[in-house]
Amino acid sequence: MTDKKPTVKKLKVPLGKDDQGGLINPEHAIKEERYRCPSCLDDLVLRKGVKKVPHFSHSSNTCSQESILHITAKYLIAEVCNDYLKTGIPPNIKRQCPTCTTRTTQSLETIDFDKVLVEKKLKTGFIADVALLKEEQVTCVLEIKATHAVDDHKKSSLGTPFLELNAVDVIASSMVWSPIQDTLSTFECLSCTDANTRYWRYLQSVAKDTKCWLPKGNIFRVTGFECWRDECKTEFLVFDWPKSHEGREPPEKRPHTLKYRVSKMAGTSYWANCCPSCDSIVGEFYLPPLCSEESVDTQESYTYDMSELARRFDGSGWPSYTEKAMRFSNKPAVNQFVI
Repeated sequence: MTDKKPTVKKLKVPLGKDDQGGLINPEHAIKEERYRCPSCLDDLVLRKGVKKVPHFSHSSNTCSQESILHITAKYLIAEVCNDYLKTGIPPNIKRQCPTCTTRTTQSLETIDFDKVLVEKKLKTGFIADVALLKEEQVTCVLEIKATHAVDDHKKSSLGTPFLELNAVDVIASSMVWSPIQDTLSTFECLSCTDANTRYWRYLQSVAKDTKCWLPKGNIFRVTGFECWRDECKTEFLVFDWPKSHEGREPPEKRPHTLKYRVSKMAGTSYWANCCPSCDSIVGEFYLPPLCSEESVDTQESYTYDMSELARRFDGSGWPSYTEKAMRFSNKPAVNQFVI
């Protein structure tokens, strides 16, 4: 038995095209005007009365619901982008913060473009649903999902940053985009950005007090720690790096407080953080790992780990929570540090 095509009644046409090519909501449509299906361009019938909810009826069964949604959303996104170039009113992008996973608003103003093209062929051979260009160079691609999502091969082969949007969501609210996935530059929410700022100010303060090197944008993950010895209690920086727990050596350019030492307690030698005042080893008993199990030597992994450390520092406990740390975090301390 072959699958039957959907009947005309089952096809929904959320927006119609007017004679100027603009998309019209049936609520704002006029009966005397002509409207066409965005997909197959056949004439639509406007159903609008006192008792009926305004809607378009499709007079053809040659196109599918998927194609109607996909093409409608595609031209709606292009229309919104072109309107932004004319009016300066941008849609908002609800992107997911990579650290805390909450959605936060980013304006389209962060993407530089002066031209919008539908179904633009890219240098990689892919056809972009909507392409944003600056001086004829593609700066961003907008992909619309009706049924099939952008797969990993296309994602890695597009050759330009992209946003993937759900067709139904676009039609429901064209000025608020909630990407299914994107490859734009990392975007943190204000809360995480604020936590990172306070955290780095604290680290810089400790580094200055102890005359210790503070690597930034490096593979070293770093935090502050108060020496465990009661007669010392020096507050200094401690470091970790990917796969250190597997015996991997740190990079050759390293802080002077990181030393290859013999641990009587562990019964072995390893690279350890040492107090700059009393030279005591800070073992794993006192300092949990600062890297996640998935940490690697990439900027993305480094940024994620350091942002996680900043969030934990910002009020959720620390191996050694000092008065100095409290002044920078502005949050109450708790007794337990959780990895």
